Amino acid sequence: MDEYDLPDKTYLQTKLALAYARCNEDIDQMITLLKKEIYNLPQGELWTLATSLDFVKKQGNKAQWQQVAELGDQFVEAAKAEDLKGYLKSYFSSFKKLASVGVYWEDLTLEQALKKAERGKRMVFVDCYTTWCGPCKYMTSNVFPQEAVGDYFNPNFVCLKIDMEKGEGPELVKRYGIRAFPTFLILRPDGSVYHKMLGSGEADAFLKRVREGMEEEHSTGYLDKLYDEGNRDKDFLTRYVKSLLSIYEEDKAKEVSGVLLGLLEESEKVDCNYWFIFENPTLTSQKSDNFKYLIDHREAFIQSLGKKKIDNKLYSIYYNRLSYILKGYDKKSKVEDVVHMKKEIEPYKLEKKKELLACMKITEAYMEKDVKGLYASCKKGFKLFHDDEAMNIAFPVLKYLNSEMKEKNKFQELVNLLLANIENESLKEYLSKNMEG
Repeated sequence: MDEYDLPDKTYLQTKLALAYARCNEDIDQMITLLKKEIYNLPQGELWTLATSLDFVKKQGNKAQWQQVAELGDQFVEAAKAEDLKGYLKSYFSSFKKLASVGVYWEDLTLEQALKKAERGKRMVFVDCYTTWCGPCKYMTSNVFPQEAVGDYFNPNFVCLKIDMEKGEGPELVKRYGIRAFPTFLILRPDGSVYHKMLGSGEADAFLKRVREGMEEEHSTGYLDKLYDEGNRDKDFLTRYVKSLLSIYEEDKAKEVSGVLLGLLEESEKVDCNYWFIFENPTLTSQKSDNFKYLIDHREAFIQSLGKKKIDNKLYSIYYNRLSYILKGYDKKSKVEDVVHMKKEIEPYKLEKKKELLACMKITEAYMEKDVKGLYASCKKGFKLFHDDEAMNIAFPVLKYLNSEMKEKNKFQELVNLLLANIENESLKEYLSKNMEG
């Protein structure tokens, strides 16, 4: 070729050298040649030469993938036509993914990601996050950047991070029933849920959860399918309810647990294998049928599981409802409901009955807006309170009394009573700063 004066001779020499390097699978030589001549290549040859690097995906290493990814930016810059720029950008994104240390997040809409997953015969992994979520930030900063996590995720998923409060996020919250953050979705290319996970964790434990979820028999989508097809095996339903609770599918968990309880003999309902239903505050709240069953069969539960466990559960059910009333979450309850609760626990010798009665008397006076009676109940009850009661019962009440009590020395007396029993220094500091008489 050197003997002839050919048009585009320099390009032909470059192309010949590239062909020689390709035949010898000399990745480094191909990268060197293309970097040198990229801006001299004919526009019509850019796509052909770019795709000649396809074999590097399988035979290259992370350093070479990184070099090709950087070379891809030059290809995009060299291209003049916008559609060619788009094709090249999409093509070289696969090298950026391979070169990524940690999870490679695609800049795509969910619909685009699903189509890409379908072409690649993969699934879509979605990190459903919010900007204010602490565990979400932990995953972003400490887990997803780890090489081991990226090495598993990048070949197996098209990965997306979507803020659930912006863009398409709010619509996805509704579509996939997202109730807490971070939630992680593994979606089939048709957009249906294959598996759903909730909560942060360390890299090894998180990878284990994802790998287990990818096994069909452990995936939430598979459990949904079995239930919808009519599987009513008690062991299966037990596993399904626990899975639903782990991802905050509370309404579905209530439905399935109701089906499960309907299949159990009376002796089975009080057995330790099904205590998780009565132990869970979502499935067994103070107004639920499960709670009524627990009350009506208290002695049978005690014989099966022990008095301490049952007493602690009853205490927590009543206590949580009182806390919700005082914090304003429960706006439907009336004074009569609290009076009824007092009568309900009267026959029982609960381990923390004095503390619970004190909480009830305080709540009753608070709901009646009886400042004098509330002060008297607090003065007596605060002597029994510790950190948890202080935070969930006393604090909401003190905020009210601070604005209503004229005798600030008496208000300060209540604060001091509470401070005497609090062990947590942060709670003490908060109380001292925010509840000054």
